[in-house]
Amino acid sequence: LKKGDKVILLSENRFEWAFSDYAILSNGAASVPIYATLLASSVKYIINDSDAKIVIISNAEQFNKILEVESEIPAVEKFILIEPEGLDHDKVMSFEQVKEEGEKYLADNPDHIANKLNTLNRDDLATIIYTSGTTGVPKGVMITHGNMLSNIEGGIQAIPVSEEDTFLSFLPLSHVFERMVGHFLANHIGASIGYAESVDTVAENLGEVRPTLMASVPRIFEKIYARVLESVEEGSALKRKLFYWAIEVGRQVAAHRQQNKPLPGGLNFKHKIANKLVFSKLQQRVGGRVRFFVSGGAPLSKEIGEFFAAAGLIIVEGYGLTETSP
Repeated sequence: LKKGDKVILLSENRFEWAFSDYAILSNGAASVPIYATLLASSVKYIINDSDAKIVIISNAEQFNKILEVESEIPAVEKFILIEPEGLDHDKVMSFEQVKEEGEKYLADNPDHIANKLNTLNRDDLATIIYTSGTTGVPKGVMITHGNMLSNIEGGIQAIPVSEEDTFLSFLPLSHVFERMVGHFLANHIGASIGYAESVDTVAENLGEVRPTLMASVPRIFEKIYARVLESVEEGSALKRKLFYWAIEVGRQVAAHRQQNKPLPGGLNFKHKIANKLVFSKLQQRVGGRVRFFVSGGAPLSKEIGEFFAAAGLIIVEGYGLTETSP
């Protein structure tokens, strides 16, 4: 790889995505992520528009998109497959092959990465992120190392994160929001990251990973809220009365805490009961260790925010543009 080369990442969230991104950036090249949900025509457009020479692909499903348009992406020199089983192509290398060759090269050239990093500065291109193209063809946003670093530097001042934290990553890393919060920021601080198997398995993965932090979108919180209310309404009259009493207690507690006011003795006692009988169950649904969520991508309704705050699950709302990373 040469400085300024473009490398496509066509994959779902997984360890190899993160590994590849840092390898690309460390070599002075620029990564160009593509949503795994895009059709072959959009994949072709982004590959050609970015002038990418290498495409890293997760599996056969994604590689089939490449095969559909292969004759129309002549500039691509190499395809690297994370899961190459059963796929045979003269331009294909497996991810493991590339790793092995890289390890051999670094054994003979131990200063390679340090030398490459020393040539980089904040104004160098780090990534090209393509917008969704809902108003036309996707548009590539060129983001520098300095853009990302400024977000990290500001983020760690605003968000209390440490190496003791665990993130669950499920929003697409192709989107700047997840890439900043659940990738660059998390790795910068030394936190652990678990990758959800899919959006459909997030509820199950929350119990397995037991994250302390997670970036999400309002739709996920709305679904959790709807499921909780449905369960409550199907229960007995006593269960419904207890639930809504606990929510009201939780709202009062949240209001005091937002204003940094101490809890009156009576409210504190009620809150302990509400937490034991109601809120602890909801907290366990999301792993039992969440310190707070970060919500972005769309406005979070006041009703949803207040409900989660009442249950002791704080949602910090973020906003921004791809062009400002984010």
